[in-house]
Amino acid sequence: VLFSSKSPSCFAYCKQQSSARKMQSLKLISSVLCTAVAVKFSNNLRALSPEAAQKDPQAAHQALMSLLSEDGEPLDATVSSLASMAESIAKQDPSTKEQSVNTIRTLTSGLLESITSQWNISQTALNDQSAYATCNANKATALANAETMNNVTGNYTDTSALYDQCLAELQVMNTSYLSCVAQEADLLAASNARCAYFAEVDRSSTYLHWFCSVDTFSTVGTTYEEYLERSGDMLADFRNRKSNCTEAQDAHTAKVAECAAEKTALDEKKITCAGLKPGTVPANCGPYHGRKQACSSYDLCYDQANTARDADAATAAATSTSLQAQWRSIKRIECLLDVIMSAGDQTADLEACIAKTHDASHLAITAPAAPAKEECLVGDKPAGC
Repeated sequence: VLFSSKSPSCFAYCKQQSSARKMQSLKLISSVLCTAVAVKFSNNLRALSPEAAQKDPQAAHQALMSLLSEDGEPLDATVSSLASMAESIAKQDPSTKEQSVNTIRTLTSGLLESITSQWNISQTALNDQSAYATCNANKATALANAETMNNVTGNYTDTSALYDQCLAELQVMNTSYLSCVAQEADLLAASNARCAYFAEVDRSSTYLHWFCSVDTFSTVGTTYEEYLERSGDMLADFRNRKSNCTEAQDAHTAKVAECAAEKTALDEKKITCAGLKPGTVPANCGPYHGRKQACSSYDLCYDQANTARDADAATAAATSTSLQAQWRSIKRIECLLDVIMSAGDQTADLEACIAKTHDASHLAITAPAAPAKEECLVGDKPAGC
């Protein structure tokens, strides 16, 4: 009844103590607290006996509440329960006072340790930023996996290398063919020139009208060359020019055949290369979509980590405020225990105890800043995705 679950640090510690020890300790402190706070409440700092405080239990209760409260704020459940018990706890047996006070000191010391432990748990939990590290690690793994994704289906064969090789060979063949055509033109020009030079002395078809001594020629023979045999020089020149013309024509004719063969091979190569030309490569959108999903998941993970961190910070701050109030209340109780055991002027000691402040700033919560969000690059969307 006394230690409410609203005061978890006190409840966790006190439930481990025996009921007999708690009641014995609380009887002592309640009796003395009633005397002490009645002095404050009456605004007359004078020593009052427990009997005097019990004459006006309502005043004693109100005085206790006034002493232990902070700026009119509601009391912690533990301290409030102590005040409520003040009206009904029996007189303390003087022979057991010191033992009971020491028991209570042990109790309050344990409560303070429990408060510090709870603060450590809250602060440690708030310092834990492993959620962000998990987000970063999961993002790195997802991005690495994205690069291995492949959504291309079917029996697509990449012929790019064969096509490039074919084009290179085709270029060599085309160069050879163009050279052949150029040579063919040169040989044709040479053939025309040599045959025109030969035509200047070739009178095979008109030689009978070319000479005036027809009667003389008719007795020699029937061909032009037979006629030219009468002049060795003219015959040699005729035959030389004729040979040159024939050779030039034969060379040109051979080159025409050669170029025609190269042209045929070139045309066939073009057809071969056209067959090797690769089609449109199917777009592999797997890595892009994988990176996009990885970054989207990372954004969500980071936002959730921030939300959880903010909620933890708010809870830790509320816990810190409660723990600090409990800490100060317990320190006031310890101060009043000193007054109980004082052999001097208890009124002066009580006045000093009432005026004393108790620093609990070490129980304040410090929320660390969230780590910076890492970069996550999706990249440009590939064509066809």
